[in-house]
Amino acid sequence: MSMKTEINKILHMGHVVHDMKTIPGEAFTSSPGFAGYAVKVRDLAITRRHLESNGFPVVETARGDIFVPSASLLGTALIFTER
Repeated sequence: MSMKTEINKILHMGHVVHDMKTIPGEAFTSSPGFAGYAVKVRDLAITRRHLESNGFPVVETARGDIFVPSASLLGTALIFTER
């Protein structure tokens, strides 16, 4: 099994889920590690309310997805999408 490195992209099952350039305010280093994760959810509005009610900042992307900035999650952005 081989792994392909995709700089500035979040992959899911080999498909690009998000180009990190589209996530406002995020700056990622070239250090080894995860820049972010993408999670598919049934309802973004419910997910957003849950995150915000638990004190997490939520930002909307140009594509209409939402994410918790990496600064709030020890350096790893968490993106939520209905796609």
